[in-house]
Amino acid sequence: MMNQSGFATCILSYSPFIISANETLFETLKCLPGLENMCLLSPGVHEIFNLFRIVDKALMLFVDVDDYAVTTLMHFMQKVSYPQMVVIAITADSDVQKAIGFLRIGMRGIVMKEELNEAFIHDIVNTYPNKGFPISNVITQSIIQVLVADAKQPFDADLSKREQQILHHLTKGASYKMIASDLEISIETVRHHIKRLYKKLDIKSKGEIMSKMMDTRTYHPFM
Repeated sequence: MMNQSGFATCILSYSPFIISANETLFETLKCLPGLENMCLLSPGVHEIFNLFRIVDKALMLFVDVDDYAVTTLMHFMQKVSYPQMVVIAITADSDVQKAIGFLRIGMRGIVMKEELNEAFIHDIVNTYPNKGFPISNVITQSIIQVLVADAKQPFDADLSKREQQILHHLTKGASYKMIASDLEISIETVRHHIKRLYKKLDIKSKGEIMSKMMDTRTYHPFM
């Protein structure tokens, strides 16, 4: 594949693994169709690096962040070599502060444990990074609600339902074309709503949405 500059780009093929220190979760997921060979029970998250010795592809790791210490996860992420290793958090907690914290330390998405199944994981593997960060709808909506509801945050604005839907898509990295298709509206209508959305949120591009959400002056991860 060629990029816009005319240079060849490499699309990596990822091998997915679900990593957890929770034996109950491990046994539950291992019983689901198609997941039996993806699940690894690992008391220490740093043991994951041993996978590089036995897997000849880049790794996409769905790491159970609920069962490892935050400091351990932070140290682990400092050693991750992206894009050869992509780490996505899996959690049972939709807490906005924690979600932003995991993204800020370098994780490339965050999904709820209850969503995990073979089709869900393979959809993420097959569409990454074209569809942006995989973030569960419940978490994205929680982020939007907090940002919009809290007058102290940079996203204090009166957003319509459609604008909230579009903001949800933008935070997941969707293009205007993808938003139009998903919401069954024209690209011109998407542009109109985004123009109004940007004005209300006082931003100039969709890249500022995630940066404002993860601004250390506003959000301090895991505090």
